[in-house]
Amino acid sequence: MEQDSEIVLIGTGLAPLIAANRLVTQGKTVSVLNPDPDFFLEDSELPLDPFLPANEDTMVMSRLKRSLLDSALEILRPEFPGAIESWSPKKAGGIFLGRKDQEQLGFHDSEAPHVRGRARLWIQSPRSRIEPRLKQAWDNVEEMFIHSLDSGYHPVHLDGISAVARFPGYSGHPTELEKGILFPQVCDVDVDRVRQGVLEFVRERLEERIYTSVNSIEVREKTLKFRDIHESQSFNVKQKILVFWTPRMSTWISRQKGFESLLLNKDALPTAIRLWESWELVSREVLDPSVVGVFEDNLIWAHIEGSPDFEEDPLYRLSVLRSGEKLSWKQMMDPQFLKQTAQSWISKQSFESISSLCHDFLNWEYFSVHSVKARATFEWGGQKSRVDQHMKWPAISPLKDSIISIVSGCDGPLLEVVRNASRVAQRCG
Repeated sequence: MEQDSEIVLIGTGLAPLIAANRLVTQGKTVSVLNPDPDFFLEDSELPLDPFLPANEDTMVMSRLKRSLLDSALEILRPEFPGAIESWSPKKAGGIFLGRKDQEQLGFHDSEAPHVRGRARLWIQSPRSRIEPRLKQAWDNVEEMFIHSLDSGYHPVHLDGISAVARFPGYSGHPTELEKGILFPQVCDVDVDRVRQGVLEFVRERLEERIYTSVNSIEVREKTLKFRDIHESQSFNVKQKILVFWTPRMSTWISRQKGFESLLLNKDALPTAIRLWESWELVSREVLDPSVVGVFEDNLIWAHIEGSPDFEEDPLYRLSVLRSGEKLSWKQMMDPQFLKQTAQSWISKQSFESISSLCHDFLNWEYFSVHSVKARATFEWGGQKSRVDQHMKWPAISPLKDSIISIVSGCDGPLLEVVRNASRVAQRCG
């Protein structure tokens, strides 16, 4: 059965759904094709911007500003088909305001996606005083501190017990040598609630024009053919096909006619794949929800969905996002290498690193692992130069002699994904 579609979007994750919603609002006929049975099987959106590894591409003021609470709400609310609530760790009489307190202050939808404005606290480890890579990372954090002061932001330099007292899960014995830098109101987002809310809304808007488990995708001039779980389909594409580039789509993209032309555009190419490990640990003590801690290559915070309810649901789940290995461009285009690497993402070294974090820094006698999973996102690089030169981002790169265009910047921190996908739709609408 052949149908007409002005724009066809191909990809997994949140980005094609955000773009589809905005394009439909602009009056376009849109179809969405996903090679996976589930839109979020790849799990390519992070709940917060990790700013890891701390280098010149991650420690960028424009990126920090987009992660502040008010900016995050400005990005999310126009793209979400419902309420987006916020939570900040404000205190009343020294006690954090919880879910019931917020409901008493006015209407508060506890089931809506929440954006939480928590402090981001970097702690200088003993190794970061001597190991070159970690020492450079700490220097970059201090440079961001100076730029933040110049921009009117109010970070805080901490020493001694004040540096680690609020670090999530910390129960050690601080000394005067402890050193930390705290950035207030850096947000994290309820990823699952945002994703499911957008998916349900887009399914209703597109009706039967959203396909999963798609395979055998072929493009010939303006005809797109594929097979879903039911039957073969064919589209007459009037304008263009947008492919949202995440690691899952790399093999298919590399096989398309005109891919060689993409290799000549460095701004459109990822520089590497960053592997991430998401750990859920069980803390022996109730966790402070107001701070997200950073220690070496680890991001640590009290797991929350919505706003916390301190009386009925004390916080014991500690989330740890660990920055893992970086794969080169050549490696990530080799399916066999990726298959071998995926089998060893959670390695003996990973457990040793988590054990060191818990025993040597947090000073836990023992720790329990609730869950662990691996994920991968692209590193695009050049963010500092893009900001300075006002370059168009995300890149929309047409393949030579094809109606296919490849979209960059479709994975990573959820706020960046939403912002980039919305910009793509505005430029193509």
